[in-house]
Order: sequence, then C-alpha cells, then structure tokens
Amino acid sequence: MGKGSGGHPVSGPSPVGGRLVTVTPHRTVALVGPAGSGKTALAAALTGGPPRLSGPLSWSTVTHAGTVLHLLDAPGDPFLAGPLLAGLHAADLVLVVLSAGADARTVQLWEQCEGRPRVVAVTGLDRPGSDFDETVALCRRLLGEQIHPLSLPLHGDGPDEAVQGVLDLLTQRLHDSSTGQRVERDPDPQHLPLVDSLRSELVEAVLSQAAVEALLDAYLDDDVVPDDLVELLHGAVAGGAVQPVLPVSPRAGVGLIELLDVLAASTRHEPPVVTAADGSPTEPISPAPDGPYIAQVLQVTQAGALVRVLSGTDQGAGPGEVCVVVPSPGQRPGDTLGGAGVVVQGWRVPEPQHPTGLAGPPATELVRRVETDLTARLSDDGQHVLWTLGPTHAAQLLDGLAVTTQPLQVVDDARTVLRVLVPDVYVRTVVSDLSGRQGTLVPPSGHGDAGHALGTGDGEDVQVLTFTLPNRELLTYAVVLAALTHGTGSFAPLGPEATPPSNASTPTPRRPPRAGPHSPEARQTGGADPQT
Repeated sequence: MGKGSGGHPVSGPSPVGGRLVTVTPHRTVALVGPAGSGKTALAAALTGGPPRLSGPLSWSTVTHAGTVLHLLDAPGDPFLAGPLLAGLHAADLVLVVLSAGADARTVQLWEQCEGRPRVVAVTGLDRPGSDFDETVALCRRLLGEQIHPLSLPLHGDGPDEAVQGVLDLLTQRLHDSSTGQRVERDPDPQHLPLVDSLRSELVEAVLSQAAVEALLDAYLDDDVVPDDLVELLHGAVAGGAVQPVLPVSPRAGVGLIELLDVLAASTRHEPPVVTAADGSPTEPISPAPDGPYIAQVLQVTQAGALVRVLSGTDQGAGPGEVCVVVPSPGQRPGDTLGGAGVVVQGWRVPEPQHPTGLAGPPATELVRRVETDLTARLSDDGQHVLWTLGPTHAAQLLDGLAVTTQPLQVVDDARTVLRVLVPDVYVRTVVSDLSGRQGTLVPPSGHGDAGHALGTGDGEDVQVLTFTLPNRELLTYAVVLAALTHGTGSFAPLGPEATPPSNASTPTPRRPPRAGPHSPEARQTGGADPQT
C-alpha cells in the first residue's frame, strides 16, 4: 500500500478482510473564521448542498480531483470554542474565511491554527467598499509575511461590482464567469503589470522553500520558471512556507474551483499522539484500513457521534476520514473508540467561567447536553448553576428546554483575584474599565504563574494582568471582557483576596474543583475522566 509523507494511505489497493479495496485520497479541512465571515455559505457552495451532519461542528463532504474533502464548519463565536478546538484537532488543513477584512479576532483564530497548513478565503467582495488588495495587505501585516495572494478577483462593470472571475497568478490565466459559464482565457493587457509584480513575489516565495537552490537561482538570474511550479506551490502550502489568499464569491460560484484545487492538493497528514491505556509511551498508530479499529470522538449530539477514523474502517470511512456513528451511553468528545489498548491524545479546552442561575434542578436533557460538552458544567452549592463560556453558549445548551433561569445569589462583598490575558491593543481599555467595577490591580507575586490562555498564543503581543474584582462583578466578567477585547481576552480566577473579613461567607456558587483555562493543568480531552 502506498504511503503519503505523513504515513497516511494514498490511493491504491489495500487488503481488507482478505479482499482488495481502493483507498481514496482524502483531506480533513476545518473552516474557521469570525462570526459573519460566510463560512457556512462557503461550505454549502463548495459541496453543493447542506451538511451531512448539522450541529455546533457541522460536517460536509465533497470530492474534487479524485480527493475526498471532509469539511468541518466550526462556529466563529468566541463563546463556542469547544467545537472549534475539536475541528482544529482533527484537521489536516485549516481554511480561514474572512469577510474582506481582518481584526484581533482574526489574529486569535490564526494563532489557534498554528502548526497546520493554512489557506485564506476572502468573501464579501461584492459589498460596497470591500477591497481584496487591502485585505491581503492587512493580513500580511497582522498574520505574517508568508501571506501571498494566489489569485485576484475580476469585478464586473455593473453598479454592484459583482465578482465575475479570478485571475490565477501562477498560471497567468483568467477564469471568467461573466457570461454564466466558466471560461479560461488570457488576461487583459491592463492586468499584466499588476500580475507580473505579485507573481514574482509568489514565485520567489515558492522557490525559496524548495529543496533545490538552483531553481531559485535560475529564476532570479534568468527568470526561468520550473514546469512543476504548481506542485511546488502545494508543497510550500503544506509546509507552511506559503499561506495563500484566494478571493471567492459563494453566491456567484466564482473562485470555488481554484480554492478546491488548493485544498485537495496542499496538505500533510500528521499521525495522532497516542499512549498505552496506562499512560505509558507506545508505538504510533499505523493508519491502515486493514489495521485494528481506532477512532476518536469529535462531537456527540442526538443525531449521532461525529468521529475521525485513525485505523481500520467504519461506515465506509478509512483512516483520516470522518463519519457519524451511533453514540454509546456516556460517550464524550475526545474519547477513543476501539483502541486496541491505546488512548488517542485529545485537545485542551478552556474552563467555563460564565454562570447562569437555574430556578430548580436541571432537566434530564440539559444534563445530557452538558455531559457531552467539554466546555460546560453544572454545580449545586445552594443554587443550581450552569457554567458555560458565555451567553451564546448557555443559550445553545438551553435551547428548546423548559428551564427557568434566575439571578445568581451573591451574599457578601468578598473579592476574587483574577489572572487576565489581554492583547496589547486592549490593555488600556481593560484597565480603564476596572475603576467602574471597583477593580484593583495587584502584584502577581504569590499567585503563581497561570500560564497563557488557550488561543491567545505565547507571543509578545499579549499582556498578563492580575487584579481583584468584587464577586458580584465576577459573575458577568466573561461577557464584559469579551466585549472589551472583541472576544480575544480571557481570564482565570486564582482564589479569594488574601484578607477577606473573618465572618465572610461563600460569595458565589462554587465552581467545579478543576484548574482554570490559563493554568498548566488546563483540562485535556482524550478519554480520561476530567474529574480525576
């Protein structure tokens, strides 16, 4: 059986149960982007219809150029981080969808995708004032110099300036859909100067990562372009040396084929990290269709469990592919199925810090939903409380249920010490907001190093603040901080203020006894009971 560079099967015959089957090339692509970026519309345009499984993490498939693409559409709301992290964990490649712009939330998502090949699709180019060139320049400034446009949008002359085609910079061919049919032709003369400039930068970036130094020298000295330039581009994208930006119009169907070409060819398969059942090191999984069945659960809903097969086959899906199975009682995201004595490492999840008071014991269906959501918890310390990542997360869990909420009970004026991670650009805003909430900055000494929050990265553009807040303010601070930082800030309670009154009573509903999302002990999925 043939193997790809990462050890996953490529097309060719493979024995399964004494017979030969054809292993189809496949890719798992996570679609991420800020809320409203057009991810879901783009996924529907790429696949030609609704998802095969709808849910917080939706699953669609499309076959292009002989490769099956499994598309995992993750929510863009920062309070719905659980499905996003599951999708990124399963992805071979990440498609970052932007609506003609980029901001701090874009940077946060970009850093969460670190370590995987990334492709950017720009939507919303039909809107007045949108500018593809400005979006590319902004992405290069915020996300890195490895950003390069791979094609340019062709706008019509009508009042809506609709996108009617794309100009491929590598092949120097124009794919024109202005007549309703996709026609390939030479670019117009007025386009050539811009094409030459951008193409030179792209070709140089592609050849710079190639293993053959002579290719770059020949291009720089004599403008000699190798015949396999497109193949070299796909290798550069898979290796992260080039992160291409492509314009797309899901409504008009423009740019979709060019995007699918890149997604189908530009990726690498990374073998999952596994341990023995007792946590000791073990041999990596051999991703063979005829191997022992091993899969990992990504999501559990009433419609079924979304799993990624890692070895063996299930529901016709082979290693690296995604399918839906009937969930077993107690099954949760991150669990290993089959296993053959191994446990697949899961992904880190943030701790829920947003409380919603319940008027009575939680309904059975709410308990089931919380049990299958790694970023939600229920507690009962004199009042039943649903802990989530934010209001939209709470609303999602309570949707359709006859559950009555009520204000949370705060019985004194005790204070809690918080460790808050904030991008530099929002530090002044967060600090200024403290005075209106009776917050007080304190030295971080004595509280330990809580580490970095999930998704904020370890770069120099993130500041760690330590301050105290009254517990009545703490109850809504997850929402407040998200509003102040456009969803990019995060926090973890470090404990009560050092000198509470001697007669102080417990001020808020007690959180489950686990580490906050910023601590080194932040919970990891993967089948183990997180309470242990």
